[in-house]
Amino acid sequence: MDIKDYIYINNKASITHRPDYYVVRAINYVEVIAKIIQVAEQEQNKK
Repeated sequence: MDIKDYIYINNKASITHRPDYYVVRAINYVEVIAKIIQVAEQEQNKK
């Protein structure tokens, strides 16, 4: 039998409960991807 060795607490004050949580997260991903593209396009990184 699998016995849990942890508990889960639902924190209502957590950032993940913000209505715009996924929007903020998506914007962060877009910024990271844009930076990766920028670095990849640098002359020193082209073959």
